[in-house]
Amino acid sequence: MYIQIQSGRFDFTNPEIKLSDICHNLARTNRYLGATDTTISVAEHTLLGRALASLIQLPADLMLPWLLHDAAEAYLGDINAVIKHKLEGWFPETEERLNAVIAAKFGIHHSMFHAPMVEHLDKLCLYVESKSFFKNRDDDLWTWLDDKFSTLDCSSWINAIKNAGPEDRNPPEAIEQQLKAAILESFAS
Repeated sequence: MYIQIQSGRFDFTNPEIKLSDICHNLARTNRYLGATDTTISVAEHTLLGRALASLIQLPADLMLPWLLHDAAEAYLGDINAVIKHKLEGWFPETEERLNAVIAAKFGIHHSMFHAPMVEHLDKLCLYVESKSFFKNRDDDLWTWLDDKFSTLDCSSWINAIKNAGPEDRNPPEAIEQQLKAAILESFAS
């Protein structure tokens, strides 16, 4: 099975992973089904996590797994977690297979994408994003996150995101380059 991606044809049965495709696609893939007041891409989510990592003392050896934890979405898209957990068969199997190939390309084990600290950082980003990108946030949906992270001072991040105007946002091309640079820097260290 093949799909068209920026660099050409992508074969799910024999995946050729390219960093340029990962960064290009994630910089243009919306989170939250595009339902936020201001769009946020998967790449922006990843870069936000990189910036927030110090709040939870993410170990340096988990930064590369963090930066690549959603890389399979470059080929599969970002699916809402509620829906994703209901899927069986081809999708979760393919996502795990892609994660293994991506991890191997970067010299890490794919289980590191699910390391407790990586998943904790993912939830912290979800918390900050839910507070920042949903004008009509349904607090009942997010109580579990509010309870978990309300003791962390994320207000400066939340306010900076909320107060950013369109002129403050980077275009996808710049986000793509920022993500690529972050991955290459983390890979080299």
